Amino acid sequence: MLSPSLTPAPGRAPSPGARNGARAAARKRARMTSSCTTEDGDVINAGEDYYVALENFDQDSHMEDGDEACEACGRCQLLGGMLECGQCLRGFHMRCLRPPLRRVPEGEWLCPQCDAGEEAPRPSRLVTWWQRLLYGDEVVGLVHVIGFTQELVDGEWKDAALVRYYVLPQATHVGRQRHHGARELFLERRTMVESLDVLLKRAYVRSPRGFAEFDGLGAEAIPAAARAPPRDPLSEAHAALSLAAVPAVLPCRDAEKAQLSAFVDKAVRGDGGVLYICGVPGTGKTACVMEVLAAARQTARAAGTQFVALNCLQLPSPLHVYSKLWERISGQRLGPARAREALQGAFGAGRRRFSTLIILDEIDMLMTRDQAVLYNLFEWPLAPGARLAVVGISNTHDLDQRVLPRIGSRLTEAKLAFQPYSIQQISGILRGRLAACSPAARGVLDGQAMELAARKVASETGDVRRALELLRRATEIAQYEQQQQQQQQQQQQQQQQQQPAGGGPLVRASHVSRAQQELFNALHMQLLRGTSLVGRLLLVGIVLEARATGRSQVVLQSVMRRVQVDVCPLVDEDPPSDGVLQHVAARLAAARLVLADAGHVKARLQLNVAKDDVAAVVRDDGRLARLHQLMG
Repeated sequence: MLSPSLTPAPGRAPSPGARNGARAAARKRARMTSSCTTEDGDVINAGEDYYVALENFDQDSHMEDGDEACEACGRCQLLGGMLECGQCLRGFHMRCLRPPLRRVPEGEWLCPQCDAGEEAPRPSRLVTWWQRLLYGDEVVGLVHVIGFTQELVDGEWKDAALVRYYVLPQATHVGRQRHHGARELFLERRTMVESLDVLLKRAYVRSPRGFAEFDGLGAEAIPAAARAPPRDPLSEAHAALSLAAVPAVLPCRDAEKAQLSAFVDKAVRGDGGVLYICGVPGTGKTACVMEVLAAARQTARAAGTQFVALNCLQLPSPLHVYSKLWERISGQRLGPARAREALQGAFGAGRRRFSTLIILDEIDMLMTRDQAVLYNLFEWPLAPGARLAVVGISNTHDLDQRVLPRIGSRLTEAKLAFQPYSIQQISGILRGRLAACSPAARGVLDGQAMELAARKVASETGDVRRALELLRRATEIAQYEQQQQQQQQQQQQQQQQQQPAGGGPLVRASHVSRAQQELFNALHMQLLRGTSLVGRLLLVGIVLEARATGRSQVVLQSVMRRVQVDVCPLVDEDPPSDGVLQHVAARLAAARLVLADAGHVKARLQLNVAKDDVAAVVRDDGRLARLHQLMG
């Protein structure tokens, strides 16, 4: 809270009594209240959110709040539904799209530009308040009101609001990441005083969970039948096998979850420690940790324990983990050096009043020449009175002995290894995915088909994601065959129901074999297997750079730096020169394995093949085994 300034009367100095009286009056005036009434009679309460006028706000042109216009026809009112792109937030009438849409798509919908990976322009007309907030140039802002006070303006006391501003992800020090939503905002910690005159209109801000459950965006006006068209059993099974359909409970990992729960309970009680989780990609490490944390969140909140979860792939450099951790713990933004000193002082003083549990995913990205970052993170919890627990998740099994020999013995004792899924476990997971489907959908997959997919994946990597992908492709092949059969029967003018009368399985082992041939023996797989060692290193660099930046298109110069600095040391290879990497990038672009818009170091690159296919080729190369673990 900012206290108002006191100005003595001109001509003579105020007496001590007058000064004390002025201070008392100022303190009385500056008391914070929870509500305030404007000159128009509107009541504003603490805890509400409001749009506020900023520097470039023009009252004549910006006061009206109109309806969102269609980007295709430019009109606001038109019969038929309006769709909003989940990425660029532009609106389109369903009938204005080419081809037109008759039903509202399920899930998140993307406009043609965003779906093609192109950079979509901002809305052509900024008519709504949220459009001016997200796309306007210092036109309106958004604040959270925490109370009201009075400030002295030109010798007169006036009501003012104590507010905290919302900021866009790109305005933070880490920038916008790929996991940020299009409407996502961050609430600043600093408090500011704003006049009531700048408050424009009430806004409604919700938490991510509340926003996901909110139906107040016009969806209730669309009939349920139009929003969720009926699906045939094949489509239902296809959706259940999607990687996005995360189950509420992760199966086949009861022993690992029990050990995790014991460690989290110990951390909540204030006992520090270290837990090193390792395993090949696709074995459920991160999913298990998130499930256990969700179950313990209420207990941790009651005990005052702070949970901090970071994915190290999203950090610009290993040293930035200090900045991100200190920001999550204290709310202050510091550079890496100052943040490291602050963390050292907080965990080394031994006088902490609350405990903290830090979860670091992909800790392989924190490796440096002297491994100082990893040593600090794993040694701070061992300090007396630190009340700190750290969970490190890695795709590398030998991180404790190969990288951190100084504390290797202590990490080995606190090591939780996730073994690859067995045939029985993969089969159980596949059946569990279908358990929530209708009986008709559960019956479309033949048992032999699931057994074949489980055996194929278990014999190679044990990555259950690969088994899901294999069965999904087999389901798509079965759907195509079914459509072809129905078209032939319709041409012969025979009456045919949607499903065969026999009701037997539609996805058989033959479909899984065909899907396996497509996934593992396609033309692009042959081209990938024919790439040189430097070409494979460059492909790995593109994957890691895209994951770190959250963008599908990456700059060649950044990829070359990542290959030379991060990738090559992991496989004990001499870093190739910039000229060699540019030449190899041109070769990959000529083979259409990557897409490039130019031939210089500032060229933008994008993978033209699936990331899992690159990982499969890297896995088969014994020289790059460590990189395959990193790409999971």
